[in-house]
Amino acid sequence: MATLNPAIGTIVLYVHNMPASRTFYADTLEFPISREEDGYIEFAMTGIVLGLMPCDAASQLTGLRPPSVRAAPHLSLSLGEVSDVDAAYQDLVKKGVKFVRPPVTQPWGQRTTHFEDLDGNLWEVFTWIKTQ
Repeated sequence: MATLNPAIGTIVLYVHNMPASRTFYADTLEFPISREEDGYIEFAMTGIVLGLMPCDAASQLTGLRPPSVRAAPHLSLSLGEVSDVDAAYQDLVKKGVKFVRPPVTQPWGQRTTHFEDLDGNLWEVFTWIKTQ
């Protein structure tokens, strides 16, 4: 029996507008591009690779149709801890990033905020304010 490797090496987000998403991730969020070819962009993140592909590529790879109506998020991607969530929030708001809500202190000891990319993918920015 085959054993799966539980490590996640790459996360691919399927996007509707590759040029606009490239600008959002590379210029607005300042994620470093590690590889780029026709129909695929890869960002070198700490410990993982983030890839972008057009929505129609999902159909070609899986045979599934991309959703025509946006539903509630099915996942949230969390960036590494920042030293000041409020400052990160203000910096990204100035760059035009659309936040779901401003920073809030959570009962478990984190201060968090969430923003959406151009396709509604949810990203979390956080810091611990209490000892874990």
